Amino acid sequence: MSYNIGESISELRAYLNITQKELAEGICTQTLISKIEKEHTTPSAVLLYELAEKMGVDINYFFEQSFNCKFDYIKEVQQQVREAIKLKNYSTAKELLNIEKNNPLFMGIENKQFILWNEGIIVYYLEKNTKKALSILNQSLELRKSAKKTYGIQDIEILNSIGIIHGEENLLSEAISIFDNLYNILKQSKFDQYDDIKIKILYNYAKELTRSEEYEKAKEICLEGVRHCMNKQTFYLLGNFYYQIGYIEFLNKSYKKALFNFTKASEVFNVSQNSLYLNFTNKKIEEIKKIINAPTSDL
Repeated sequence: MSYNIGESISELRAYLNITQKELAEGICTQTLISKIEKEHTTPSAVLLYELAEKMGVDINYFFEQSFNCKFDYIKEVQQQVREAIKLKNYSTAKELLNIEKNNPLFMGIENKQFILWNEGIIVYYLEKNTKKALSILNQSLELRKSAKKTYGIQDIEILNSIGIIHGEENLLSEAISIFDNLYNILKQSKFDQYDDIKIKILYNYAKELTRSEEYEKAKEICLEGVRHCMNKQTFYLLGNFYYQIGYIEFLNKSYKKALFNFTKASEVFNVSQNSLYLNFTNKKIEEIKKIINAPTSDL
């Protein structure tokens, strides 16, 4: 990793309101300070220590400043890409990736993997090319396989994307197999802190089980999701879990149970101000009420 030490020295010197001449006095020449700040030369460890001491900071300050700036930039780009994909703005996400994919900051395995992961998603939704999308996503997983045998959180996210694509292509057995594998992986304690991804996978798993008419297992997974949301005190997908349980009960013609869970979902969507899901759920509630109130209803 390269560090822009000269830039960090220049910024701190300007902040302290001292000139290059004042900084160099008793340590080195002003010319050398100028070359260091322009990144024309790299200071020795001894010189860097003396400069740090004169400016009242630890020598590690210069390395940390450089690293943190780069880290913040990478995180900002990643957040913009993920937000664009979340909002289904795939063209915007593609533009962001095209700008950054050859950026040296994204040359590390983790960041290369991020680029490929999101490229795969974009190819699927923009180009409608399932085979190419899955090939890119699998390629992103292979990047870390040689470097690390265990799954990281980004690997989990990629597998989740692969599972979703299989589900959308009606390859239900493959999708369920992927989510079942993810479900078992996430039981490992090291993933306890990743609440959102765990909740997301439980929900996607339950949806595919429902589509495969494995209703009891789907309901068990939804209930686990509800418990997890409650334990973590989060509304994230809580309403969706209640809705999915209601939908399962509806398919089983257990209309009173369906109504109960749809009502719970509606309450969550109302509190979390999710108007789209709230309106959809309320229509479902009215539909079920008509069935329940009909003389020939099978409760």
